Amino acid sequence: MSSSEKDRICDGLNFQLTLDEFNQQRNKSTTLKRIATSEGQRFGENSEDEDINGQWQVANSKKYRRTHKYNDKDDHQQHQIIGARTFINSNQNNNNLRRKQVSIITDKNDRNIPNGNTLQISKHALNYASEYHYAPFKLECNPKLIDKKQGQKLITDLIKSIKTDFNMENPKFNKIILFDLWWIDSNGDLQIIIKTTELYVYLCKTERYPKDLNGIKIIPHHPSHLPPQHTIIIKWVHHSISNDDIKEVLNSKYESIFSIGEMVGSINDKTRHVKIELLNKKEYNSLLNGGKISLFGHLFDVDEFLPAPKVLICGRCNQPGHTKKICHNSSYDLCRRCGGDRTNPEQHKDCQIKCHHCGGEHVSTDYRCKLIENYRRQLIDELKRHPERLPPDIHLFIPTEYRSQNDKSKSIYNHEVYEYQNYHHPSQTQSETYNNSWPELNCITSTTTSNITNMSEMIKSLSEELKQVQQRHENEQKRIEQKFKISLKKMNQAFSIMQQTQQTQQTMICTMNAAVSQNMFSTCMKLTEHVHSIVMKLKSQVNNNEFDEIIQQINNHGQYLTEAYNEYCQHQDELKNISIKQMQALTQVFDILPENDDK
Repeated sequence: MSSSEKDRICDGLNFQLTLDEFNQQRNKSTTLKRIATSEGQRFGENSEDEDINGQWQVANSKKYRRTHKYNDKDDHQQHQIIGARTFINSNQNNNNLRRKQVSIITDKNDRNIPNGNTLQISKHALNYASEYHYAPFKLECNPKLIDKKQGQKLITDLIKSIKTDFNMENPKFNKIILFDLWWIDSNGDLQIIIKTTELYVYLCKTERYPKDLNGIKIIPHHPSHLPPQHTIIIKWVHHSISNDDIKEVLNSKYESIFSIGEMVGSINDKTRHVKIELLNKKEYNSLLNGGKISLFGHLFDVDEFLPAPKVLICGRCNQPGHTKKICHNSSYDLCRRCGGDRTNPEQHKDCQIKCHHCGGEHVSTDYRCKLIENYRRQLIDELKRHPERLPPDIHLFIPTEYRSQNDKSKSIYNHEVYEYQNYHHPSQTQSETYNNSWPELNCITSTTTSNITNMSEMIKSLSEELKQVQQRHENEQKRIEQKFKISLKKMNQAFSIMQQTQQTQQTMICTMNAAVSQNMFSTCMKLTEHVHSIVMKLKSQVNNNEFDEIIQQINNHGQYLTEAYNEYCQHQDELKNISIKQMQALTQVFDILPENDDK
């Protein structure tokens, strides 16, 4: 059993994963599934008519073919390329009953805006307020992408490269790894929308991306914030404790701190709320379940972060409740600062700030605007009256100024999901009520089953450990063999260089030997003989005995040259024989090395 598996058993992670999977299977048939929107924050592509009347409509089961500007494939064929789709609830009996009860609900705004029109809360405005809007991931590509096929290939390679490590980081994730939406922007880079929280958080670390995919170098630019499921709040932190101090303390305790920042709406003269984002879900749960945290001797409350409902604002007329695509209030874009025609943006960089809704000294899309404030209040009231409109996994925060005196609740969530689960699981309540009627008996069957399960897990763990040891041994053997082959090749190359060097040196020595033996000795001996003959002639002419000593020295020198020449020739012959034997031995080594290399 490996050390990582022992750590997981000691930490109780395997038991927690099994318990989570059991709860997931138990609640699978009773959980209402959310109806996904088409493109996150992009609303109103094919629903101009239904967005104006402000009604909620029942989602029918008809399938429509969606037309793209490329006109090459339908929506079903591009399931793996563009994954953002609209899915109908699989639990149709309960879902349709709930939808029919709220099939036509119209909320008309009695407060009139300055131009006399009445704002209505549309279906898209409710969807926009209840959905979490995922920021896109950007992959900067070099070279730039040209067509859709390159993008499809890049997406496929990216999923393949991260699949193994992602499954190790998220062992209980049992879905297909897909991106909800992707497109190529005007710069030739790839933009990706991910609505799966686990995959979103996983790709928020730059080191998890490959540097090169299919010959294309990528530079990832991930969002600057994590989803609310990985965000907590430390409340009422004094200004004397800076964010850097908090970061230093938390980094010593938690390894997955992603970002630390202040919540703007919570800042007062003395304290503020600090928002902490963590990549690791286990550390997030540990910090949240603690409820308190100690910072520099002070104890602060820790709570989960809930996003507030967002207001859908038109990009043309700056009024809430609809999008620019279906705007009928203006034929041109209005400036948010002064309310004038924004056709020429250069004229509105330093224009006077005056809201064209209420006349206040703020931009027209500010929440301080009376029109935006009233619409936001009505939107929150509508969500509070009909919380069944929310997806089951969404909790929304109600700001303090929008809470009524009769209802002080701080959040909005789908109550019917929990009521439905409690209604279909009454046995849990009964067991809690009558658990003390009779003394509890030891369950031998459960104990035996538990022992069998533990034994099976132990056998499986030992089998996996044996496979890991065998695999490690095979990998180590391959590494050693590869290292030996590389060393052998290097030695072969070194011997070749040595052989070439020896041949070069032998050639040089032979050349010098020929020069010495053929020129120097013969020249010296001839000169000695000539000098001897000259001295003899001089002696015969002069009849002087002084030349006898010189003649004797010349004779001795000639004899020395003769002996030196003979010794030199003998020594060269011996060295030549030794060199021949060395060459033969080196040749035998060269003959043996290729044979070992082939083996």
